[in-house]
Amino acid sequence: EPKIVIEVLADEITRSPLHTAGKSETEPGYALRFPRLVKFRNDKKAEEATEVSEIKRLYELQYKKK
Repeated sequence: EPKIVIEVLADEITRSPLHTAGKSETEPGYALRFPRLVKFRNDKKAEEATEVSEIKRLYELQYKKK
C-alpha cells in the first residue's frame, strides 16, 4: 500500500509498454522522461497524489502546445 508521496519534475510524459501507470490490455502505460525528485511531500497522503486520469490529461496537453 502506497505511503510516501514525492514531488517530481520531468521533461515530458511518454507512453511505455514497460510502465504500469494507466496500462491496460490494449494501451501502454505512462512514463516520465528524465524524472527528478524535487522533495518528499510529508504534508500529503497517498490518496492526494496525482491520479492516472490527471497524468493522461497532462500527456495530451503537452502535445497540444507543440
